[in-house]
Amino acid sequence: MSQPILIRKIRTLLRLLRKLVSYTFRNKAFYTFAKNHIPRWTLAIVRILPNQKVRNSEPFPLLIRIYQSYIFIIRHAFNQQTSAARQQIAENYIIPAICLLYDKNYVNFAQLTLLSIEEYFLSHKTDADFEAALARFSPAAIAAGLRHRQAFPLKTTLRASPLRLAFVGHFLAISGYEVVLGLGKHLQTFQPAMHAMRQFNVPNEETTADAFTRNGFSFHLTGNDLYDVFTLRRQLEKTPADIVLWALPPMHMFFFFAFGLAPRQVWFSNYLRSNLAFPHLDDVLTPGGAGTISHKSYNRRQWSILPQTTYINGITDTSPTPFQPLSESKNFTLFTPARLEKLKQPEFLESVATILKNHPHAVFKWTGYYKDQEVIDFFAARGLSGRHVYLPWLNHDGLMREIKDSDLLLACFPLSLGTVEMIAAHLHVPVLSLYDEEFNLYWRDIFWEAQQGNPYLRDICLDENGSSHILIAKTPAEYVAAADALVSNKDLLETYRRIYSETYQYAYLNNPNDIGGMFARFVENMSHQGE
Repeated sequence: MSQPILIRKIRTLLRLLRKLVSYTFRNKAFYTFAKNHIPRWTLAIVRILPNQKVRNSEPFPLLIRIYQSYIFIIRHAFNQQTSAARQQIAENYIIPAICLLYDKNYVNFAQLTLLSIEEYFLSHKTDADFEAALARFSPAAIAAGLRHRQAFPLKTTLRASPLRLAFVGHFLAISGYEVVLGLGKHLQTFQPAMHAMRQFNVPNEETTADAFTRNGFSFHLTGNDLYDVFTLRRQLEKTPADIVLWALPPMHMFFFFAFGLAPRQVWFSNYLRSNLAFPHLDDVLTPGGAGTISHKSYNRRQWSILPQTTYINGITDTSPTPFQPLSESKNFTLFTPARLEKLKQPEFLESVATILKNHPHAVFKWTGYYKDQEVIDFFAARGLSGRHVYLPWLNHDGLMREIKDSDLLLACFPLSLGTVEMIAAHLHVPVLSLYDEEFNLYWRDIFWEAQQGNPYLRDICLDENGSSHILIAKTPAEYVAAADALVSNKDLLETYRRIYSETYQYAYLNNPNDIGGMFARFVENMSHQGE
């Protein structure tokens, strides 16, 4: 049998396996059995695996394909657990299995297993908690990467200018990369590229490849839909790339950077700003402000910052949508379009419950990859079962429609909404946020720069005394009070709409600052490190 025919048969079998998994998870008895036993089985199997030699290619590609489907089972079972159960399973079974896989040099299996418990890591609400969770496995990942680097050294000499830049991810979609896409047009001097192993596309929407290409990136997939760190590394060496930026939370980054993907390696963090340091992490960079300042202190370290810009799928002009009159509906619609690990922070949910109790005509919409029973039980316990609406995870058009139909977006805290806030501003829907310089990445930095003296932002955001036109909530109680004011006062709501629209147009669509020049200075400083 020829190899192409064999591969097609394997893919057909994997599709059948996924259908079988989908069917069996609808069977309650199997589901209960799976979620209670699969994590234990995973650790037991890993314990009996023999040690593997350090290699520069994946010796078991077929097993990796099968394991990717197995990870779907683990992840599905894991995410349906309660928060307490997820923590117990992750710390007692899955993370020990990950560490053993790294120790035994099954690095692709280890990296894939991380995918199954991403929500465990991302549910930590402070940098310190996040760092503690990462520390449970990162030493093993870094040690494995350094072993592979020693056996298969990476060329570390930078080429002559202009240097070439590559962003790197594993499984890729437009969602989560909006800030990276927005930077593309500003970084053309560095011939930006996007490298990944697999792309996920939404039917009837722009593909991930098209979005990156249209925003000035060359787009590279490893071509086999397989999680394979070795193929990705060879692809980057062939391109080649002088500087690699990892633009996701750092779980997979530890092994990648220790193994080595390029002469200079940067973490581009737009989630929690963890105070990380390990061999071959050369620098850290984060979105922030609107261009006045190039450095800012977060979490006990100085971060280089770039003005945040963004790409909104389907929006190609550089002006916001025309203003529409405020809704005359008797109901007031609150909306939080966020991943569940952001939404389910107790202080935020308690604040939402208080707002709903204070305003009987208000309704709260929320999203998630699945209908989370903990959220449903939370509102039921407070007599609010009929006051909230779950929306299945939305595609781009659905998200735009639901934002347009909302009166106010409630940004969760301490982890905020991110690029969704920019979409809301484009559509003139105001956003209420809790201000915390340590964690909030987007709008709060705009007001921070206004107070630092950016003249255009000062005129938009501040009154003649230098005070913010919008209500700065720094505690959950102040957040609830601000929501009460916005729900009750249409004039204040209109002020929010205007300020968000004008700051969005200035900072994200028509940013007059030299973002490319700021990045060039960052690269210049980093290039001379260690000289």
